[in-house]
Amino acid sequence: GNPHMPQPQKSCSAEVGTCECPAQSVGLQLAQAAGMPILPVQTEAFLGIEEVTVASLKVSLYKFKQPAVLNPMQLPFKVLPLPQIDTTDMAVIEVPMEQATNSWFPGYAWSILVCTRCEGGMHLGWRFTPTATGSGAASF
Repeated sequence: GNPHMPQPQKSCSAEVGTCECPAQSVGLQLAQAAGMPILPVQTEAFLGIEEVTVASLKVSLYKFKQPAVLNPMQLPFKVLPLPQIDTTDMAVIEVPMEQATNSWFPGYAWSILVCTRCEGGMHLGWRFTPTATGSGAASF
């Protein structure tokens, strides 16, 4: 579950219909992901980059593990940076800046993206915003 929001009473399921968040269809965004530069990463949680081919496009999946302070099991996860997504029916949950700047991508603050179609707000990923003004860096 997401520690930054209340736990849902029920989630998307066959009983309530499927949740088809526009952001879960990354089709056209894959071409943009293929053009993303390699990003600096927080070394404590970083496990490597996995190059994968999807629809004839090579994209970089960033492999991380949860920090021990968050989860003693240090579960692994992957991030696919996309410079742009369809934000229809999506909400952004901002976190305190002191937490947000402790980011997997140094120089970027994170916030949480959730689907508003799903009861309780299914966690879709994160938005990363440059912390330095005028740096020329873009959000992803």
